[in-house]
Amino acid sequence: MRRPRRLSHRARLLFTFWVLTSAASAGAQSPWVLWRHFLPSDNPEDNDPRLWQAEPKTTTREQCESEAKEYRALDPEKLRLDTTGRAYRIEYQCLPETVDPRGPKGSR
Repeated sequence: MRRPRRLSHRARLLFTFWVLTSAASAGAQSPWVLWRHFLPSDNPEDNDPRLWQAEPKTTTREQCESEAKEYRALDPEKLRLDTTGRAYRIEYQCLPETVDPRGPKGSR
């Protein structure tokens, strides 16, 4: 009686492994977005959704990471001043198209 149960448990483990690996490989090929996060130098913890800017095109994860690396190399200081003279540090982050770092739409 235990033998069928053991096979069933093994089948569930294999199915779970397959689902997890399939989701991971699908995520690598789905569209990704390069986000710029402008962090105020005087308040880096500011979580204002307006401080996030998406690059207009979506790409694969590998292309996104490559673009982020290029931006970092072109602008090693990553500092910008706004019209009032407030300094912002820029961070680049690649996220799946389905993830919006600004939070839920209701909070915007």
